[in-house]
Amino acid sequence: LFARQAAEDTDPAALPVHGDPTAPVTIIEFSDFLCPYCAHTADLMDQLATANPGRVYIRFVNFPLDITCNRFMRSPMHHGSCDLALGAICAAEQGLLDAYQKAVFGLRLNDPTPEELKSVAALSGVSEPEFVQCLDKAETLATLQRQIEQTHQYGINSTPTVFINKKRVKGRLSLEALQKIVDMENQAMERRKP
Repeated sequence: LFARQAAEDTDPAALPVHGDPTAPVTIIEFSDFLCPYCAHTADLMDQLATANPGRVYIRFVNFPLDITCNRFMRSPMHHGSCDLALGAICAAEQGLLDAYQKAVFGLRLNDPTPEELKSVAALSGVSEPEFVQCLDKAETLATLQRQIEQTHQYGINSTPTVFINKKRVKGRLSLEALQKIVDMENQAMERRKP
């Protein structure tokens, strides 16, 4: 089914997580830091990156299901996920988004406090002064708003949502299924080479 699916016109303002931008397979993960299924997906992406060096490039798009910053939410859900999303943008600026993701998902936060956000920063190894300064920058909020707007434009309304080479992965995510898709996409790219 995945092979027959048409590519969608998606090119969001994604943050780099793993891999080489020239890899033949690009994976984009739309996620919310307070979504338990997103934690599972982030773990799958780590495993996939480890198993496929040079073959996959994984990018991340914040889609906090929090009415505080997401105007498309009709009711409150994941209060605090906007702050965690801003933190992800700041961690990515320091090249530590992967460590930040692991710290957030590992703590299994619920309605995080400013102190917990600083704990996440410390666990992920970011420079706290730079991190705190970044959280207050207008550009950081603008990046988050751009990610939310683009996510809505692509018709995404739930997390996690994963695209591989601009094709939406449907159904339950498993490492085996994702690996088959990565292998298939790598083979297709090899066949297209002159």
